[in-house]
Amino acid sequence: MGHGTPVDPGSAADQCGTATSYFLDTICSTYRDALFFGLDGGVTPSPTATATPSPTVSPTTAPVCVTASNYAHVTAGRAYQSGGYAYALGSNQNMGLYNTFYTSTLKQTGLNYGVIGC
Repeated sequence: MGHGTPVDPGSAADQCGTATSYFLDTICSTYRDALFFGLDGGVTPSPTATATPSPTVSPTTAPVCVTASNYAHVTAGRAYQSGGYAYALGSNQNMGLYNTFYTSTLKQTGLNYGVIGC
């Protein structure tokens, strides 16, 4: 690849820009930067698959409540981080800053599905 800003003309989520002088038709560097820094919300588009809503999972056992730092929730897989914030897995509710100082209580109501509060 030569010297220039990589772009990938098109209308897909992983495409951007127009190839001209100093803008090379290779990959969309802006999209790849956003993925690297976790600014995609944890969702990576598939070029061949279409998004379908996932069914609501009914709990088979009593909901489990866990109070921990937002960092601990992400580490344990009950939440994910994006743009410096933690979000409950499944419900995508904003739990606040992604660090060890903010604590949240998550109620796990199904497999990979949690809501804030108990």
